[in-house]
Amino acid sequence: MTSSNLVALSFFKAAQWLEKHKELWDVFEKNIPDELKKISDYGGGVLYWGEENYPQRLTRIYYPPAVLIYKGDIQLLSRPSVAVVGARAVTNLGRQWVQLNMAPLCKEGVVIVSGGARGIDYEAHWSALTSGGKTVAYLPGGIIRPYPRDHGFLFDEISKSKGLIVSEYCSADPVRKENFHKRNRLIAGSSHSVVIVEAKSKSGTWMTATHAISENIEVLVVPGSPLLENYAGSLDLISQGSVMVRSAADIISSLEKRNVLKKPSDSPNLS
Repeated sequence: MTSSNLVALSFFKAAQWLEKHKELWDVFEKNIPDELKKISDYGGGVLYWGEENYPQRLTRIYYPPAVLIYKGDIQLLSRPSVAVVGARAVTNLGRQWVQLNMAPLCKEGVVIVSGGARGIDYEAHWSALTSGGKTVAYLPGGIIRPYPRDHGFLFDEISKSKGLIVSEYCSADPVRKENFHKRNRLIAGSSHSVVIVEAKSKSGTWMTATHAISENIEVLVVPGSPLLENYAGSLDLISQGSVMVRSAADIISSLEKRNVLKKPSDSPNLS
């Protein structure tokens, strides 16, 4: 495919997004002056489709966002990254797995991406922060009053650590049920791999994985007991061909094989 065809394809995808999200864009366009001032006063920025810093990986998904509203280092969207998502009602085993395995990924320079939600999302962000790594939180609502409200301390720490909080929604947009699914396409689409930690059958996490598979994004799954409901969707994904991973070492190995990470790792923490 020629470069001109790629450009045409990218703009076609943007047109599809606008067609499907016309109401969302109309609201944003109507409120641009007021919204830009709010975002600026908050220390944030706005990135439009076609601008130099617009992340290339997001141009390749089926409905790329026409606008990204963010606070933090937007360049993180161009670095090697892994999405870590899972159940909100997390088990102690799932929580422990995340706590043990984010540090080795961060030491390899991998950015941890998630959705700022309760459970696995929170553990992924927090473990990245406490490991001195970088993390990106995609929100289902505006960045000025991030959802969930009781994670305000987490979002503040992400900002202080020069991480990134990003959304496609205006500050005044309500957090609707459908926003979570739309947000999940950005979590998957902006990442080199999606790691599933505890997915119930047909859950939002399971849907994120199936979306990633449809976009040809690698899905890596942490296995668990078939006796636990939290792993029903995870085991389904493995049986359908997703790759099982036991630790950060497996994830790093996968990234190296695809040249996302260029150098072999010799970290003693990956045994």
